[in-house]
Amino acid sequence: MHPTVPAPSGKSPRSAVVHLGRKKWVLEPGRSVSFGRGSPCDIRVAHDPLDEHVSRRAGVLEHLGEDVVVRNESATRILIFRPARGQAKIIQPGETITCRPHREFLLGVSGRGGNHYVLQVTSDF
Repeated sequence: MHPTVPAPSGKSPRSAVVHLGRKKWVLEPGRSVSFGRGSPCDIRVAHDPLDEHVSRRAGVLEHLGEDVVVRNESATRILIFRPARGQAKIIQPGETITCRPHREFLLGVSGRGGNHYVLQVTSDF
């Protein structure tokens, strides 16, 4: 994970929150979280029970400026970006997108047998 970048004087830092079930991670400016089934990932999905259809390191969410960047780090699997409003987008292996202009979105990781693991992301910027 990257270190927190301090907010300009007099302003509170903006953040994004990532939810998986009841767990949550706060994504401060300049920080990132990785997700996938591998133990080094910050957010682990598809590891209990094991779903080998999900990449060990499926992707990364990073808070850059006034945006959340989604990077698909899988060599073979897609991610599905579903904004609260608007059309869904397939994120191909190796592709990076920004969430702008969406402040809320779901990020789907496809598993075996139609299983989906869904991260919910909301931002206050």
